[in-house]
Order: sequence, then structure tokens, then C-alpha cells
Amino acid sequence: MTEFEIIFVVFGIGACIVGAIQVTIAYRSSIRDVEPDPERVRRFVERGMELRRQALEKSRVTDRPSDDVTEPKSADLPTQQADTD
Repeated sequence: MTEFEIIFVVFGIGACIVGAIQVTIAYRSSIRDVEPDPERVRRFVERGMELRRQALEKSRVTDRPSDDVTEPKSADLPTQQADTD
């Protein structure tokens, strides 16, 4: 290896170590033991129930057959045919 390659590898390893240290510090500062705020939890639950109710109402509207769709008639349904060998 040439001197340039050795310096390049050493600086690369150093940069990786510094990056790993920074990620570790950021991770440790981001995790906290925090009690949930009861008011925020209550609002979250109420909003969730409202969204679920809206989704159910929307699904009930879409489950109804529309007027432009015709029901299949007996002529449209497939019939059983005897096997002929």
C-alpha cells in the first residue's frame, strides 16, 4: 500500500468511529422515560373512535349496490354440463 492509501484508510476508519459515537449519543438522548399525558391520550382515543365511525359509515355506503348495476339473471349464470367422454 502506498502512503496515500494508508492515510485514506486511517481517515476512513476514524470517520466511521466518529459517526458511530455520534449515532450512539443521539440514540441515548432520544430515548426517555416519560409518562404519557392523560389529556393527549384522551384526545387520541376520542379521535380514533371518530375516525373508526367515519370509516364504518363510509363502508356501509359503498357496500350498498348502486342503481346502475343490474343483478345477474339466470341466463347469465353458468350452467352445469354433463361430461361427455
